[in-house]
This record gives sequence, structure tokens and C-alpha cells, in this order.
Amino acid sequence: GEVSLENENYPQAVEDLSICLEKQQAALPEDSRNIAVTFYQLGIALGFNMKYEEAIEKLEMAIGVLKKRIDNLINKTESVDESKKDDAFYTREKEIKEIESLIPEIKEKITDTIEMKEESMRKIAEVKESMGFGSGSSSSTSGASSSTAKPISSIS
Repeated sequence: GEVSLENENYPQAVEDLSICLEKQQAALPEDSRNIAVTFYQLGIALGFNMKYEEAIEKLEMAIGVLKKRIDNLINKTESVDESKKDDAFYTREKEIKEIESLIPEIKEKITDTIEMKEESMRKIAEVKESMGFGSGSSSSTSGASSSTAKPISSIS
């Protein structure tokens, strides 16, 4: 999935990351940061694949997993993170701080995705307008006035 994402093959990335997510959710605890990372990457891939609503949903799910992890860390009920188990400097407080710094970054990505959607909608509207599929009254009045206008024989 990550390779497809890097190669800008977004439909393949979405498919691969979706399969990965299913397997992770079946095998890993619900507060696993790996699941949050996959939700995040899936959200990014969906956004670039112009599936903005699904992208936002997956990014919000990544935040949900991270918040669950924070709650479990605070209550000392978190699952074991294999990548941290041999880290002599690891503390719950350090991980909470780290996760808390990630959440605003994901929220910013949600904002970026919303802006991508708006920009895409603007471009679609511009193309429709330029092809004569614009909004009702403006295209019909321009059509009426152009039929009475004299043709231009030369631009110079």
C-alpha cells in the first residue's frame, strides 16, 4: 500500500491498505498505533483518489484509535507496543505527549482534504462553465446575445 501511494497509484494503494487494515484489526489490539497509521495512510490515499468523504472518515478513525490509546495509557490498560518494549527511555507520559502532538497534524490533514475537495469542485464547475454547461440563466442569456452578435472575421 505504501509503495502504491508513493508511486501515485492511488486505487491500488486504497485496495492494498484496506486489506492490510482488515488483517490488522483482526490480529492487533484496537489501540494499536499500527492501525492508526494504516487508517491515516488509507485516508491520504482516498483523498488523492478524490474520495474525499471516505478520506475524512478514515483520518477521523485514525484520531479515534490514537485517543483510545491515550485513554488506555492514562488508565494503564494499554496493549504492549512491541516497537517500544526494548526502549530504555520509554515512558507512558512520553508516548502520550507524542500521540497528542500527532492528533493536530491529522486534523490539519483533514482540513487539507476538505480544501482539496472544494478546489476540485471549483475546477469541475469552471470546466462545465467553459464547455457551456454552466448555471441556467447565465448560459441562456449569453446564448441569446451571441445569436444576435455579428461574427468576428479577424482578430487583428
